[in-house]
Amino acid sequence: MEKKILKILIFVVCIIGLISLFLPYVSSKGEYREYLKKNPDVINMPEVGFTNKDVVDISLVENFKLHSFVITNYYSDELYDDALFNIVPIIAIAVTIVLIAVFVLLDKKVPIIILDILLVISLLILNGHITSQGIIPTDNYTYGLTYYLYFSIASVILVSTIYMMFIDKKKKVIE
Repeated sequence: MEKKILKILIFVVCIIGLISLFLPYVSSKGEYREYLKKNPDVINMPEVGFTNKDVVDISLVENFKLHSFVITNYYSDELYDDALFNIVPIIAIAVTIVLIAVFVLLDKKVPIIILDILLVISLLILNGHITSQGIIPTDNYTYGLTYYLYFSIASVILVSTIYMMFIDKKKKVIE
């Protein structure tokens, strides 16, 4: 019974992780946030079709859309490399979460742990790049909810999977 609850927990956490792709990863703050909210329909990034209301809070999906535009239009080698450096971890985050959910259904714990480690590595790469580039924190933007949420998600997945392994081991010893 405990194992089923843990599997459900991991699966629910994976769903939350996928929904979080659309939640704020970067959030505007202060006077800049007020300005964006007071002028929601002003075009902020015409190339991508973002208005001010789109950049009040920026999700990983919106981040992906922005950097995909840069890659597609290939402005310069530096911008291309920077965009690619953002897109790859975002894709890795989404794919690892989906695969973790699949392996939970298949009851394969070792792949879950490996994918969870890849999830954390992808998060560290993305977070490190965004902060080292000075994107956040700035006077206008700070960390959003999902910036922190994904590490909690990865922790729940890891601890739950290890506990499921412990339950399996304990069951074998009893038999």
